[in-house]
Order: sequence, then C-alpha cells, then structure tokens
Amino acid sequence: MNAHPIYAALGANVRRLRKRAGLKQAELGKLVGLSAASICNLEKGRQQVYLDTVAAIVQALDVDLVVLVP
Repeated sequence: MNAHPIYAALGANVRRLRKRAGLKQAELGKLVGLSAASICNLEKGRQQVYLDTVAAIVQALDVDLVVLVP
C-alpha cells in the first residue's frame, strides 16, 4: 500500500523530529499513547492519525504544529 503524500510527509517530519529529540519509537509512543509499531507505521505514512494524536506528538516533541504538519 502506498502512503498518501500528506501522511508520508507528516511521518517523515515525525521521524526527523523524534530523532532530533533523541527518542526511540517506543519512547515517543509511550508519551503519546501509541505503540512503537504505530509510531513506525505513522513514520512510514501507513497510519492515519487523529488530531488529538498530532497535538500530543507536537507536545511530546516540543515543536510548533507548523513544523510537524506539511
């Protein structure tokens, strides 16, 4: 299954910012209430996310929404 371009871009941003924050997928997942597998799928653009999850990721990574969302 090919990722929708917006989810692929969002996932790439999550991955880049997560790594910059020095977090593993499992660590970010714990902070936002997702499994490491869900974070992996999100980063690959395979998983759609709810707005509240995006807000939790923004908070966990300490970034502005405009930095995360393409």
